[in-house]
Amino acid sequence: MEFASNILRSILSKIGEYLVYSFIHRANYLLRFKNIVEELKREDGNLRSTRDGVQYEVERAKRNSEEIEKHVENWLTDVQNVLEEIQRLEDDMQMKKTFLCGLYPNWGWRYKLGRRAVKKMSEMAKLRESGKFDRLSHSTTLPGVQVRKDFISFKPTEYAFSQIMEALKNDKMNMVGLYGMGGVGKTTLAKAVGNKAKEKKLFAEVVMVTVTRNPDFKNIQGQIAESLDLKLHEEFIKRRAQRLRLRLKEEKKILIILDDVWRMLNLTTIGIPFGDDHKGCTILLTTRQQEVCKSMRCQPRIQLDTLNEDEALTLFKKHMAQLGQTTKENLRVLNMGISDQSCNAVLIQFRHGLQNLEELEISRCRVQMLFQLEDVEQELSLPCLKVLYLYWLQELECLCNGPTHLLSMPNLNKLSVTRCNRLRYMFSPSLARNFMQLEELNIRGCVELEEIFDEDDAEYNHLHSPLLFPNLSFIDIQNCDKLRSLFPVSITHLLSLQNLTTLQLYHCKRLTHLFSSTLARNLLQLESIFIQNCKELEKLIVEDVHVQLGLFPNLSSISVKKCGKLKTLFPAVTIARSGLQKLRTLNVESSSQLEVLFGHKDEADMTSDREMVLPRLEELTLEQLASLVNFCPVGYHFKFPSLSRLLVTKCPKITTRFSVDQNRSVHAEGKEPQMGKEDGDMKQSRRKTTVEIDCWGFYGVESILPPYIRKQ
Repeated sequence: MEFASNILRSILSKIGEYLVYSFIHRANYLLRFKNIVEELKREDGNLRSTRDGVQYEVERAKRNSEEIEKHVENWLTDVQNVLEEIQRLEDDMQMKKTFLCGLYPNWGWRYKLGRRAVKKMSEMAKLRESGKFDRLSHSTTLPGVQVRKDFISFKPTEYAFSQIMEALKNDKMNMVGLYGMGGVGKTTLAKAVGNKAKEKKLFAEVVMVTVTRNPDFKNIQGQIAESLDLKLHEEFIKRRAQRLRLRLKEEKKILIILDDVWRMLNLTTIGIPFGDDHKGCTILLTTRQQEVCKSMRCQPRIQLDTLNEDEALTLFKKHMAQLGQTTKENLRVLNMGISDQSCNAVLIQFRHGLQNLEELEISRCRVQMLFQLEDVEQELSLPCLKVLYLYWLQELECLCNGPTHLLSMPNLNKLSVTRCNRLRYMFSPSLARNFMQLEELNIRGCVELEEIFDEDDAEYNHLHSPLLFPNLSFIDIQNCDKLRSLFPVSITHLLSLQNLTTLQLYHCKRLTHLFSSTLARNLLQLESIFIQNCKELEKLIVEDVHVQLGLFPNLSSISVKKCGKLKTLFPAVTIARSGLQKLRTLNVESSSQLEVLFGHKDEADMTSDREMVLPRLEELTLEQLASLVNFCPVGYHFKFPSLSRLLVTKCPKITTRFSVDQNRSVHAEGKEPQMGKEDGDMKQSRRKTTVEIDCWGFYGVESILPPYIRKQ
């Protein structure tokens, strides 16, 4: 009985303690009501501050196109719900709940609100603590390589596509090359390959970057890194490459598409591991040149062939039809690689949509006449065209056939013609009339080209036409083996060339001369002449009965190399009356028949003033000239007050006497050939002058030197 009594007392004691605790706890809601209200407001403010900080970071991440973490979005939703409940609770607390006509507070109401407030404060504390996020967002997953929905597949693209896909399935092929002319669809095909490879799960990642003609390694690294959600904070390319390489090696299977490659790339410099360094990395590159594929050791090398006429016209018409009127009116660049005769048809048919075209490239077309205007009634006008590229038109015989007045390119300033192997002449005078603003002319690898101008032009009326090429400033002609002349004497009176500044000629083996003296007289702005490997070149200027004095007043640089039949550079009268007054560099090398640099035909051609001055000549180089006897005719005296370097080497027959006077001016005097064995090697002492004279390996030379020149 006593035992039971003890148990009962223990139970009653516990019940009592619980009741007392419960009473005190509940009484706190009443006794501390005002304090609870204040604490609730403080906790509300703290949570709002935390919420505002998180919201600010979220907004900043969104402005950077980053995706917000899901748990952060859920937290913000929970906070918003709690704050709304707290607001309603605070509104309830502001209400004066009383009874008995307001004599006594409503204790039940206070108890209820106090209890709710304490519970919400606990929730807010937990939310505030959980709002300390390490990361609120992550970079948005950008869409992969996208192919246009209107992509049209033709037989050449289908065949190349299947070849590339087969190569990508072969683990032993880690460098695949796709080549073809510009505009044929290499980029679009590469994108289609990337999509299919990702869809077939051949690679976990597919990255496509654009390389361009002038590759920017930092930009290429950035494109790859961005696709892989990698931040490259390093400044130097080498350090960026190391980090990029480490990231790429984390991918077990990755395809990197290098689009628009123009020359061999050093992938190690960029940071792309491949081959034994990372067998899971496969490269697909696109280029215009098969040579690039070879230099990059691509296996296989896949060609994307040109479309036939029907396919090309279908594709071009579809693209033109899809262009809005505004887009057509603002079309700036057009690259055409259409086979057969259709490129002319395209230009004629769509001429109204090409009114703002500024750059046109036509390449690898089997076209005989570029502009066929025989049966055209309306003018073909490209009023804004500034640049015209013609590349690898193997069957092109002439630029224009038909009435040239129907062709209008009033603002064309650059014409580049490369590897048009059947082209025999460039312009007729009537065609050249359409290129009055032409500034730059490049002709390369046209092996059948014989003349720049076709002299037979019944259409041209020179009496009522302006002089041709008044704005032409740059001429570059290379590897035209059959070119006989630049400007025939018969059309000299039609040319202006008043603004020509640079003339470059390389490997024009049959070219015999450059200018008539009449034309040379008008080259007032010519600054540079570079001639190399023109084996039949006999003279630069064809002299006529009229002696021209003072030619080339602005010429500053002359370089002539490997012109085996050249016997003289200029007539001496070229310098008379202020000719060549701005010449700074004169370089003549490896011209075995050159006898004298400045010569004359006969005594009648000699001027009364035998002393010539080249006041600005700084460098004179005469090298490997086996037949050179004199710098100038016997009896002439040349003076070079600004010469700082004279190099004469392997000129065994030279007899010109070089000397330096007390004013440090170098002199050259033409002497009669004499037999001698002296081999001079003279360097001026640097003790009193900075002028340096190097004369190596010539025989029969006489030297008159001032005391401070030390002979060695």
